[in-house]
Amino acid sequence: MACRSMSNTRARYWPRSYRHRGGRWGVDVVVDERTVGRAMLIDLSSRDESAREQALEEVESAATAGDDELARLFTELAADGPSSELGMSYRALALSIVLRIDARRRRVLRFDGDSSRRLEPLLQWWSSTRDRNDLPWEQDCGWVDSIGHGAELAGAIGQHPTTSTAVVADVAARTARLAGADRRFLASEGERLAIAFALLTARAPEVLHELDPRELWETRSAANPSAPGWESQLNVHAFLSGLAAIWTFGVAVPGGGIDLPPRELRSPECTWLRRALASTDTSGLWALR
Repeated sequence: MACRSMSNTRARYWPRSYRHRGGRWGVDVVVDERTVGRAMLIDLSSRDESAREQALEEVESAATAGDDELARLFTELAADGPSSELGMSYRALALSIVLRIDARRRRVLRFDGDSSRRLEPLLQWWSSTRDRNDLPWEQDCGWVDSIGHGAELAGAIGQHPTTSTAVVADVAARTARLAGADRRFLASEGERLAIAFALLTARAPEVLHELDPRELWETRSAANPSAPGWESQLNVHAFLSGLAAIWTFGVAVPGGGIDLPPRELRSPECTWLRRALASTDTSGLWALR
């Protein structure tokens, strides 16, 4: 799976400061608590992959330092503001780390109100990646992986015990629609979206009744809205195949919080999957009508 690769050397964490890998000469600079969030955001947007990796390690350390640190970190990362595609992608990945730590240890955040609303700008950006042709990897900065990192965030929302049914329904619909992206998936995004979708619907299986596969994937090609392109069709195939594997065999999800056991044939999940498969024309290459 194409994703961030963490180095073995953990950066030192100062409880009330942060080592920012900036400066004209690339020298580490310790910044105080008033600017720690800004420094982390700068490093998460850096085209230097090692700076992004260190920032993610610092995010994990800060999120385990205490309730106040975790809440402040969430606020900084979720704050709406201008950011590059790279920065938005790594903010999503960093927030997935914060959410999973909160779900396992603290439960400071609640995803039935203000916390979920704060994530709306980031989720809106993620939803729009379906219509862009961004590659998951760039020569001069490494992994960007917008769809995959957003899937990590969506899955973490599903794993959080306070996530409301309304939030599950909204994020699950966004996740499924992204499976029909026009750009061919190159970094296992279909399978990663499937895991996120399975985590979300495990929290509230009843939302599956509201998700009509025909409405999710009936128009995939900008050039010809009535006939999806082959890239989109293959992406949907990867997504549904991933769901079939998850719901048939089960999966243990890294990070704790929830596992996905096999589902019975009459379960809401398998019933929805049969509806999704039935909505496709298997005589062609997943030509959804």
